[in-house]
Amino acid sequence: MEAVNITTINTAAPQYLGDLEKCGIATSNNLRELLTTCSDPVEAIKQFQVANSVQLPSLKPVMKLLDLHGISRADYHETVITELTERLVSKLRSLGNNQTPENVHRLERHLERCFRLYRVPRIRPIELYDQCSVSVRQQIWVKNETLFLESIEPILDSYISEERRQHLIFGEKGSDVLNESQSEGHGQQLLSPGINVTSSFFAGEVATKQRRQRKQVQELISMIGLREQLYTRLVDTLRERFLATENSYYCSLRFDLLMALRDVNMEFYVCHDFAWCLDACSKHLRTKHLDVQQLNKLKTLLESGGGGKKCQNKAIIIPEMAMIAGDPYILHLIASFAVKMLRDNAASPRPHLPKEMGSLQLLLKLLVMGVHCKSLLLGEEQLINLIEGELKEVVGHFLPSFSTMLVQDAIRAELAISTPINLPSPTEEFLSFDQRPPSIDKFIKEKYLCSLLWLHHLVLGVSNQGSMGTITSPKTNAIPSMSFK
Repeated sequence: MEAVNITTINTAAPQYLGDLEKCGIATSNNLRELLTTCSDPVEAIKQFQVANSVQLPSLKPVMKLLDLHGISRADYHETVITELTERLVSKLRSLGNNQTPENVHRLERHLERCFRLYRVPRIRPIELYDQCSVSVRQQIWVKNETLFLESIEPILDSYISEERRQHLIFGEKGSDVLNESQSEGHGQQLLSPGINVTSSFFAGEVATKQRRQRKQVQELISMIGLREQLYTRLVDTLRERFLATENSYYCSLRFDLLMALRDVNMEFYVCHDFAWCLDACSKHLRTKHLDVQQLNKLKTLLESGGGGKKCQNKAIIIPEMAMIAGDPYILHLIASFAVKMLRDNAASPRPHLPKEMGSLQLLLKLLVMGVHCKSLLLGEEQLINLIEGELKEVVGHFLPSFSTMLVQDAIRAELAISTPINLPSPTEEFLSFDQRPPSIDKFIKEKYLCSLLWLHHLVLGVSNQGSMGTITSPKTNAIPSMSFK
C-alpha cells in the first residue's frame, strides 16, 4: 500500500476543490477530515483508496499483477486518465464535425457539465472549446465576451495588415500619377498631410465586392452567425479600436461587414440601407455619374437616419453612418463624384453656382460626415453644426473660387484646340489668366474636405489628359492651366 504524505496537503484549499465536492468527487479536504477523525489512519487510507478507485471487478487480478511489478496506483490512474482524455477529445471532435441537432445538443450538455469544473487543472487542459463547432462556440461567446474578443482580435489585426499591404501595392499608381502631373505643371504640393494619396481607390481595381470576399471578412461573418448580440459586440470593438487608433481601415471593415451580411441575407443593423446605397454608387466609379434615383435615396436615408427596420434616434444613428462614410474608399468615391459635378457644371453652357446644386450639397454633407466621423462618434460635434459651420464656409468661399478656376480652365482648353483665327485682344486675357487664387491654397492646407476635392481634381485631370484644360499632355500645345502654376 502506498503511503500518503499528509504534509503535502495545502491547508489553504484551492477553490476548485469545492467545485469537485459539489459534484460528489472526493478531494484532499475529505481525506484530511478523514485522517483527523479516524482511529486507524492506515485502514482509513485503504478504505479511501478503494472508495475512489476504478470500480471494476475484472481489474482486481490486474491490480495484484501491477503490484508485483512495482507499478504504483498513482501511475496506473495517470495512465487511465490520459487514455480517457484522448478518447473523450476524439469523441468530441467527431460530434463537432457532424453537426446534427442531436450532436449539438450532446455537446452543449457536456459543456454545461464541464463548465462547473473549469477551475480543475486536470480538466482544463482538455481543450473542449477548441474542439467545438462554430455554432456551439457562438453560444459560449454570447455568455463570455472575453473569449469572443480573443477569437476576433487576430482576425481584425490580419485585416488591417492586409489593407496596409494593398495600400502599398496599389498606392504606387496613384502617387506616380500625381507626381508626374505635378512635375509637368511645375506645381506646388498643396495636399493636406491627412490625405491618403496612395489609397487603393486610385488603382480602380479593388471593388467593394472583392473586398467583402476576403478571408477575414468571411471568417467574421461565420463567427457571428445569426446572433445579433455577437455582431453588436463586434461593431463596438471596431468603434473602440477606431477611436483609439484613428485607423480608417476599421471604417472599411465596418462597411465590408455590412455588405457581406447582405450577401448572406442577414439584416440586423439600422445602417444597412445606407451602406448598400453607397455600394450601388461605387458601381458608377468609372463614369462618375449618379442618377437622380440614387441621389434621392441617399438624401432620404440621410434625413431619416439610415433606414432599416430598427431605425433609432438620429442622434445615435448619424455617428454610425459617419463611420461607414469614413471608409477611405467611400470618401474618395464621393469626392470624385463631387469634383465631376463641378467640372461638368463648369463646362455647361448654363452653369450654376455651387450653392444652387442640390446634388452637390448632398455629396458634400456625406463628405463632412466621413471626414469628421471620429468627432461625431465621440459626441464632440453635431452634424448640423458642421453643416452650418465648415460646409457653409466651403460652399460660400472655397467652391466659388474653385469653380471660377474650372471655368477659366475650360475656356483655355477650348481656345487652345480651336482653329486659329484672328480674334480681338481679349483672347490674350483668356490665355493669360491669373494664377490660382490664394484663397484656394489656404483652404487646401487648412481643410481636409478641400484637400480631398483638390486631390480628385488633379486625379480626374490626369485621367482626362487635359480634356478640360486642367492637366495637359506634354505632346499638345495647350497652355497649362492655373492648377499647377
